[in-house]
Amino acid sequence: NSLSYQRKLRMSMASEPQTIPRTNDKMRKRLYRIGLNLFNKKPEKGLDFLLDNLFLEGSPKSVARFFITRKGLSKQMIG
Repeated sequence: NSLSYQRKLRMSMASEPQTIPRTNDKMRKRLYRIGLNLFNKKPEKGLDFLLDNLFLEGSPKSVARFFITRKGLSKQMIG
């Protein structure tokens, strides 16, 4: 399906060097909080947002580490 294609595409892009300029720290923190809030409401949208904004790598190991170590995630949404 198209969602798995988009994830595969993002994962391949994550392995390539990024030339996207980083925004300032305050803006990055705000984007991160938005991603957490999205995850707590709709996990798939939250993960997509965090991947798109380079807070997560696309690897399963990276996502698992994120679930285990990050505070502020809804354990109910993780499952």
